[in-house]
Amino acid sequence: MAAKIPAQPSAPRVAAITATNSAIAASHTKLRAFVRTTTEQAYSAAEAADTRAVLGIPPRPLEGLAIGIKDIIDVAGLPTGAGSLTRKAVPAAAADAHVVTRLLAAGAIIPGKTHTVEYAFGGWGTNLAV
Repeated sequence: MAAKIPAQPSAPRVAAITATNSAIAASHTKLRAFVRTTTEQAYSAAEAADTRAVLGIPPRPLEGLAIGIKDIIDVAGLPTGAGSLTRKAVPAAAADAHVVTRLLAAGAIIPGKTHTVEYAFGGWGTNLAV
């Protein structure tokens, strides 16, 4: 007997980003992997990607793929703390870093900024100061 293939969700990118946001929230206390999340922006980007698919617009190379951005890279509208207490009062970035611009142009969805050791200088990966 053949296995039954589950039906595709009508909004697969929204479903995927919803699952991503849920996983980030559920693991936050234990992992603290994300220092800032962009839940609403990510959801809006996923909705837009699903709408493009319904309209028959060919997908971009990274369409709907959730990619966290290390907190040493500027994302417009978010502060870049670089894992340092010296940057606690830094204003939000006015523009995206080039890599973020390229990821967004390729269809990636940014669910937030990920934790880093201070100024990304070190190999251990634990930074309880921030």
